Amino acid sequence: MKMKKIFYWLIALSVVQNVHSQSVEGLIEKYRDRGYVITKVEKDIYKIENKWGDVLNYVELTTSNEANLKLFDDPKLNYPDPQYIYPYELDTTIYGQKYKLWKEIDVSTYLPSDPIVIADANNNGLPEIYGVLYGLDTLDLHSVIYEMDSLKNFPLKYIYKPEPWFVQHPVTIGDINGDGIKDLGVRAGPYTIHHLRFYTGNSINSLPTNFMFISNYLNGLVTNCKILDLDKNGRTNLICRSETYMRIYILEYNPLTNNYDSVFSMRSPLDRQLRTFTVGDFDQDGKGDIFFGSGTKLFMLENVFGREYQIVWETTLPYSNLAYFMVTNDFNKNGKPEFWVGSQFLPTYTYPFLVLWCFESNGDNSYELIHQIYLIDAESWITGYALPSDIDNDGEEELVICVAENFVIILKPKRVEGKYIFEPFYINFSKRFNYFSVNTYDFDNDGKLELTISGDRWRTSPSQAWTATRIYKENFLSSVKNDKNTKLENFRISHSYPNPFNSKTQFKLLVPNNLKSNHFDIRIFNLLGKEIKVLLNQELYSGGHFIEWDGKNNDGYELASGMYFIQVKNLQTIQTIKTILIK
Repeated sequence: MKMKKIFYWLIALSVVQNVHSQSVEGLIEKYRDRGYVITKVEKDIYKIENKWGDVLNYVELTTSNEANLKLFDDPKLNYPDPQYIYPYELDTTIYGQKYKLWKEIDVSTYLPSDPIVIADANNNGLPEIYGVLYGLDTLDLHSVIYEMDSLKNFPLKYIYKPEPWFVQHPVTIGDINGDGIKDLGVRAGPYTIHHLRFYTGNSINSLPTNFMFISNYLNGLVTNCKILDLDKNGRTNLICRSETYMRIYILEYNPLTNNYDSVFSMRSPLDRQLRTFTVGDFDQDGKGDIFFGSGTKLFMLENVFGREYQIVWETTLPYSNLAYFMVTNDFNKNGKPEFWVGSQFLPTYTYPFLVLWCFESNGDNSYELIHQIYLIDAESWITGYALPSDIDNDGEEELVICVAENFVIILKPKRVEGKYIFEPFYINFSKRFNYFSVNTYDFDNDGKLELTISGDRWRTSPSQAWTATRIYKENFLSSVKNDKNTKLENFRISHSYPNPFNSKTQFKLLVPNNLKSNHFDIRIFNLLGKEIKVLLNQELYSGGHFIEWDGKNNDGYELASGMYFIQVKNLQTIQTIKTILIK
């Protein structure tokens, strides 16, 4: 038996070499039709702006080939084997039914790199959604609060005072001054010049609707704002990046001025667009780290002492457009956190893809690549968003990834033959809805996380808002609570193709993710029931596998024409299909 190498979904890499149906001009026209402004800034580099003039992304359009995809497959580089996932090949009857639409609300995020803000700021057990409202018989864009009521609906609760020609967008929430009251950060300003406003409540039981201050020291379109105590000195830091000036800002709250002081500011080392970032203590040395990218470079910025920060590590990746930064909490059980970065690659003549790289510390201020995932045919000119979340409540974090305008996919870690891989757990394709970002939250306090997807929907009437957030509820049994009651699925096999065949035939084996055993035995028998060939006898990942037979027996000799039976079995069941060999 000759089985194609398992990249994941076991589809040969040659698929990636097929000619992509769209030229550069076709891609540009496609996104211009959606209202985006596409400007060429240098060879192969295009700037993407939204309808309000804000830069969403810088993308690179070049040709790609197998060598590109195999760059990290070179054994001399000692990099891990890449894992390939084909989202559009996933069986939605298995992977698309685990969540059902629960609510749709007229609110969304303003930029894909900023997820919708969800909190229970007034501590009444009824969560709020903070975002923007656009449409409803007007072209004005408003910052709003929707709050869940006792009937589990989400009525509009508050509209922040609109200002002409101003964009306002909630981007972060947290307790800035340690008084126990949640404070909301709202990006505001003219379409090309922004600042960050903060609002607070009257008490711990009120919503953040009172103006607090406009943050000092921030310039340009600021995104990815995070409130935390990075240097562990008891005062909160505000960490942001500026799209306009390609800078990272680290500020610290000063109670004497009721505003932020500047701690550190750095322009992109490559003088290229700064992508999103994530924070943590990745080498576990007690010092706060900021992990960010620019161009094809990754950098680790560390709080070395007091208010001092410096770049302590960097590496180069094969692709630019770095985004999808996130942190996982030791998925491979070796006591170390991992950090992830993704790159959206849009080649001109081949299938596009999103690659996710995972790094882990191997010493003080030293990191190594430990995992790679390629999502093939994931095409988007807009930066998406990703986060870790224990979505199925089994104690293990999954990767929740929004490929903007395309789909949301959840990948689940699994140990197979001593290695960890990430299996598809759920996929949600966008239909008449441009996905921007994704988040998770337990809205109804039932111990199960809901999935929220925010973006722009295609309106069916002028009275309908452009903006929308869809909330999906779990439609499966919790792994922890219901292991004994979970109904085990069966594997499925397709008919062989071609059939009849002359030299080779293949069939698809679909393995669900909750089989009692993933060990498969696949054999060929003749009409007399005699075993002719052992095709496979091993464990298989869940997902789709293409199994090939070359018409030969166990000794490598070609067989005579006739009917043969392909038997597939595991501990649960046996399935058999017929195939005809013609010489």
